[in-house]
Amino acid sequence: MADPAGATNYITITADRTKLAASMPDAGNTFAADLVIDQAAAINYEGGAQTFIDGLLANCTDLRVFTDDTLIEVPFGVKQFSQVAGSRKLILGLGIPSTAPLLSSADTTYRLYRGCTGGTFENKAGVVPTADGWVGCWPGEDPSGNLTDWTAGGYHGVPAGTPTYSQVGQVGGAVGCDDTADGFVVTGANLSSATYSWSLWLKPTNAGSVSCIVFNQLNAMQCYLSSLRPRYADGFVDRGATALLTVNEWNHVVWQVAGLQVSFYVNGASAGSGALVQQFAPTTFTWGGWWGDPDSQYDEMCIENLARSANWVTSYYNMTSANGAFWTVGDVVAVGGGGRIIRPMLYRSGPAIKGVIG
Repeated sequence: MADPAGATNYITITADRTKLAASMPDAGNTFAADLVIDQAAAINYEGGAQTFIDGLLANCTDLRVFTDDTLIEVPFGVKQFSQVAGSRKLILGLGIPSTAPLLSSADTTYRLYRGCTGGTFENKAGVVPTADGWVGCWPGEDPSGNLTDWTAGGYHGVPAGTPTYSQVGQVGGAVGCDDTADGFVVTGANLSSATYSWSLWLKPTNAGSVSCIVFNQLNAMQCYLSSLRPRYADGFVDRGATALLTVNEWNHVVWQVAGLQVSFYVNGASAGSGALVQQFAPTTFTWGGWWGDPDSQYDEMCIENLARSANWVTSYYNMTSANGAFWTVGDVVAVGGGGRIIRPMLYRSGPAIKGVIG
């Protein structure tokens, strides 16, 4: 197939099917997959990673992403980019559509092209499109220090007090909260049904944490954290997940509400469920970080208008917590039959630490 206009080189990125649960992604929905290439951390820094990164224009303005056969363009957003020797980095959020899926039945490949002209440079809203149920997504990678929503909804974070903020990686503590009212508050009005989900990565520092994150519907229902256990309360009942979060490690937490049922996931695995006394069909959401133990951090927050499958949740966790084992970076290939460019060095990723990338 034809390469994109202006393209000079590409690298192929291969996804390891063994890290995916069955039937990926959920039919008809874009899968938000991240790709981390990080020289300092030796994550996916293999093949032609250095040559490719060094040849990109500033801010990656000549970058485009396609399926390996170049039939389908994959939306992406640049989370971090550095061409500094010793700390080269390219972190992309990819919106892989169901027509260009991640497959559990076979390794799947994508091409990152450089030198491109025309077309859309990046489409963050395409990574988490509202048409596929995404209400808000806050990766916490905005170098301005704001909490920016990548969806078209535009529900950006408003600082409350003086929150700490650090841009340190794909999952790595975008926002810190403490035992005062310091954090970010986000409000919106785009929840359209009684089925929705909310997820984030959280690093608690104290087993006695009262509540670091609160997700609230019209003051009628809350999803929150207490003593390392994800919980919910609807005014009549107060129940918690069966699994506890691990102190001083990054934990992935999901609440899913479907009618009269709340389900919990912790680090990619089901962590129990509970019944609601009454069904909530909120139109407004509010979440914020406050009342937490000192120096707790949270990152990669998402709200969706649907409940993802267990396969989806597991695959996302596996991919994110072991990003270096999920992707393989190929050599740089010249467009137009110019042959392969010899790579200057080869790095292989070591074992990943649970939930810590970047």
